[in-house]
Amino acid sequence: MNFIIDFVEQARKRPEARALIHDDRVYTYGELMGLIDRCGLALKRLGIGPGDMVALMMNNRPEFVVAYQATVKIGATIVPMNTFLKEGELAHQINDVGARVFIGNDWSAFSVGPIRDDLKTVKEFILTGVEGYIDFDEFVSAEKGELDLYDATNEDVAVIKFTAGTTGPPKGAMQTHGAIQRFVRDNMEIRALDPNMCVLLFVPMFHGFGDHCCMNPVLMSGASYVVMDPFDPIKIFKAIQDYKCSYFGCTPSMLYGLMYHPDVDQYDLSSLDRVLTGGGPVTRDIVDGFKNRFNVDVLVGYGLAEGTAGYTYTRTDMPFKEGSCGVPLPGAEIKIIGRDGQALPVGQDGEIVVRSNYNMKGYWNKPQATAETIKEGWLHTGDVGRFDKDGYLYIIDRLKDMIIMSGENIYPIEIEEVLLQHQAVAQAAVIAAPDPRRGEIPCAVVVLHQGAEATEEELISFCEPKLASFKVPRMVKFREALPLSAQFKVLKRELRKEYFGT
Repeated sequence: MNFIIDFVEQARKRPEARALIHDDRVYTYGELMGLIDRCGLALKRLGIGPGDMVALMMNNRPEFVVAYQATVKIGATIVPMNTFLKEGELAHQINDVGARVFIGNDWSAFSVGPIRDDLKTVKEFILTGVEGYIDFDEFVSAEKGELDLYDATNEDVAVIKFTAGTTGPPKGAMQTHGAIQRFVRDNMEIRALDPNMCVLLFVPMFHGFGDHCCMNPVLMSGASYVVMDPFDPIKIFKAIQDYKCSYFGCTPSMLYGLMYHPDVDQYDLSSLDRVLTGGGPVTRDIVDGFKNRFNVDVLVGYGLAEGTAGYTYTRTDMPFKEGSCGVPLPGAEIKIIGRDGQALPVGQDGEIVVRSNYNMKGYWNKPQATAETIKEGWLHTGDVGRFDKDGYLYIIDRLKDMIIMSGENIYPIEIEEVLLQHQAVAQAAVIAAPDPRRGEIPCAVVVLHQGAEATEEELISFCEPKLASFKVPRMVKFREALPLSAQFKVLKRELRKEYFGT
């Protein structure tokens, strides 16, 4: 069953109801579905259908919603792209899936323009208001009529989300109609979404936090949402006040920025009922501080692209426990295993593995990586955690060395490979440095070739054109040698302890 069937039904039953607000422009369910139908018909005119990939690189705006939902409605696969990707990263992902259409805006034009000729499978580039490309508005407005909903199976791939691995290039997690639908419906029930609610959405919609945790549950439930981009506290406060928003999702660092903003008390935020957060450590100070100041429940979640978007949440009817990301969602069975693959008892640390209705079908075009990640129905997350006696999950460490900065996943090997391209760098190791606002930031530890010279500023500048901005190291440490294990692997734990005491 096509996972947007609930959205289609809401538009049929309540076409005059408010669905989406952007820059004070209100779109009704009927109007939004009309644009989606036109976009879908235009894509079909290009020959796009089931099995085809549509790359979407756009910041938060109505056109993102239209292109995303239209692609899914015709049975094709939408591939949302991180808007911070550089040319090389973008080319790899588009070529990997063989996207036939690229949809973007003026933001993404800077990235796709220089590599346009390298994208051999892309037949059409459709952008909003950028000279030299098919104009998105004209592309959509050229069609008229209603679009039938493609009758997808639960195993059909609706969305591919790229998530970097610890080795090699990023991998595309294939998210099916069945997995997304179950995840979205479970979220709607847990959050008690109803048509009278208005949700504020300012986290990126290309991220699982933005589409599967916010956009899709709102549209499927018949509620409305305010879309904005980027993070702007004053605009957020004003939107909550003007549209009586009930809740929003954000990273812990965003919560921190909102709670201590000097102008927060000038706005009426009394409509706010709850906040969903994840993507980094959440302290009791932030949770209790936000709740006491605004009378708002703060819900904490844990998930990854391989699991649609989430596996656990804290709940309003359960006490908050610092350091915990809550209890499993209804569709997720989680256990902690040791190195021998056997389940560990409560209180012991081990790898988090999940058997879930939300799990990905596998990695696109990577059967070996899929087999290494999904074993006998259990998805091995690469994260280390433990359960307490009350069933709360705690994330302890990351087997994959991942750094999480303001909700963005950063994999050190990508940065290390760039640093090693510098003629002065002999060895490089990237570790997580604690940061009070962003959770973690990447810190590069390098060894220079004998007689070579380089400064911190020089190496950071070297990385900037080669990596997405959030991946660029924020600091560089220089050493004569890196600590190595007996297997000649860098002991990053020792580096973190030496420099940051963690």
